[in-house]
Order: sequence, then C-alpha cells, then structure tokens
Amino acid sequence: HFRLDFEENLRQQRDAFEQMSRTDDLTRLANRRVFVAELERARTEAMALRTPLSLLVVDLDHFKQINDQFGHAVGDRCLVGFSEQLRHVFAGQGELPARLGGEEFAVLLPAHREAQAAIRAEAFRAGLAAVAIVPELPELRIRASIGVAEFAPDRHATSDAFLIEADRALYRAKNDGRDCVRAASASRT
Repeated sequence: HFRLDFEENLRQQRDAFEQMSRTDDLTRLANRRVFVAELERARTEAMALRTPLSLLVVDLDHFKQINDQFGHAVGDRCLVGFSEQLRHVFAGQGELPARLGGEEFAVLLPAHREAQAAIRAEAFRAGLAAVAIVPELPELRIRASIGVAEFAPDRHATSDAFLIEADRALYRAKNDGRDCVRAASASRT
C-alpha cells in the first residue's frame, strides 16, 4: 500500500507541475508559452482547412493608475476579475483566452472572421464597463483597448506576423483614446 500511495502522490505532483507550467499563476488563464504554441497550431490548421481564424489582443487601460491609487493587491484582484470575465465570455469551442504578460491578454477565436470577432470584442468591452470587478470598490471600473486581426496566409507567413498585426490594431485603439476596439483591416484600406 505504501508503494501505491507513493506512486499516486508522484502522479498528482506531476499533474500539478504540468498544470502550473501551462497557466499563469495569478489569473489561471493559459500563459504566453501555451498561447504561442496554440496560435501556431491554430494558424496551421486554419491554413490547411481554409477556415477563418481571428485574434484579439487586449490591454487594460491605465492599469498603472489603478496600482498607484488602490495598491498592487487591488490591482491583482482586478487582473483576476478581468480574467474571469474573459474566460466567461470567450468560452466557445477552441477559443483560448491567455495572459501574455502584465495587463496584456489575447484571445484566439477559431472560425471567426474579423468583423465577427470585432463584434464580440466590442460586446466584451462594453460589458466590462458595467461590471464591478472588485465588489468592495464599485466605483472602480476596468476599461480595455482591443485590437482585432484575421489570419491571412498571404500576410501572415508566421504566427508572429499575425500577432504583430493584432498588436498594431491594439495600439491604434490606444492612440484613438483607449476603451475601444480597432480592427486591423481598417488600417489597410
């Protein structure tokens, strides 16, 4: 019995370490390493099957001010609450919300054209403003800027190129006043 218990404990530890290596410690979303691998897999699949694939890059607006005004513990609670919202809204088949780092997140949306992804991003953004992420601080509302891009084999020879295009759309959203969604295609027209 001792040996069986020992082996079971080893299996549980291995599983726990595997889970820790795949998720962000604070938010419990997929971490950047997992996201990058899944982005490459999804991009390859979309190319092979000729199916749409869109990507959101999301950044919390003025997050440093939240940390400065309310403290890092509240900032962490905001990240956790925001992540819960992201996980709840983007829970469809194959959808993957992930924390890229700091207050930057991404969501893979298989089977979504850019316009469809932008509609969902806008609904998420608008809904976020209505939610008190930290219940004890109902006046504290999180705002987010979101960039949206759709995979196109002729423009995205690599996963990095795809991510860069979504990131550029995010920076357009920030330059346009924040708390908005911008699609990559708008800058190509």
